[in-house]
Amino acid sequence: MRRHWIKTVPAAAALLALAACTHPGPKTPVDIIRSAGDVVGLGLVVSTKAGAGTVGGITAAFGDVFGAYGTKGREDELREALRAMDEGRSDRPDVPALRGLSGFSAAEFAQQVLNPDQERRVTGLIGDYYFEEQTGRGHITFDLVTEITDGDKKKIIRRHWHIEVLGRPDGEEGFRTVQRVEVPGPDGLYFPGTIRLPDMARSRTDPNGIWVRGLDHKLYAEGSSIKVTDVYQQIDDGPISRLPDSDPFYKQTAWSCIDLLTKGSPPALRIDPVFESQSAYCLGGCGMGSSGTRYLINSM
Repeated sequence: MRRHWIKTVPAAAALLALAACTHPGPKTPVDIIRSAGDVVGLGLVVSTKAGAGTVGGITAAFGDVFGAYGTKGREDELREALRAMDEGRSDRPDVPALRGLSGFSAAEFAQQVLNPDQERRVTGLIGDYYFEEQTGRGHITFDLVTEITDGDKKKIIRRHWHIEVLGRPDGEEGFRTVQRVEVPGPDGLYFPGTIRLPDMARSRTDPNGIWVRGLDHKLYAEGSSIKVTDVYQQIDDGPISRLPDSDPFYKQTAWSCIDLLTKGSPPALRIDPVFESQSAYCLGGCGMGSSGTRYLINSM
């Protein structure tokens, strides 16, 4: 999977301008986590019915995702949980929105709202995946690198994730493939039953959109089908360690999703160069908040 670099912006309103799913970009050398594939890209988008592109929309999304933790009474608890994540600690307060795979995207969203003076740059890269069409079972691995600049302080957090996708033998839907439709339904989805793509991706003329690139299938999993089994972490040049089983990242949540766009039917295995042109993908929180609105997406 390819990766481009996208700098996390300090201004909350500017967050809305970033693309939701990654697409091929210029190759850039990287000397941190090494993994299969080209250098990669990541974006974070918030799109709400309250008004995408507005500070009001950001505020509504933040309140919906974090609820009481976004109020003055519990904001300190949320800040402490975010601080503990940046310090690599697992004894952080168990804020429900920060659990599971979706917890990472929620955390980056909260950091931008609560700590706008920080500069955060995040990149992600899929290492490999497998899925079994008959059962929906599968797995996916990926690397995540977060670079934080806060005044004259700099920090790099490297995380390596192992995700198991549970299928029908486990009582879960697991991975499913979805074909693109020519005319979207009332929900505006070109891939029914999944998530809404950003305007760029839906454009029939944009060279990075699904039509020009021929991305006509999707491999999709969400909710309790997604089980984080291992997260390995390194802070700066410190030791690499596995987060303990008590870490909230291991908790399953209805908000997590894996969303891979492919040209033709998704391959059962990630094998380059077959995978070379199949590089639009999102991992993280696809449907977050008490309203169930699918508006917070983390792309890797």
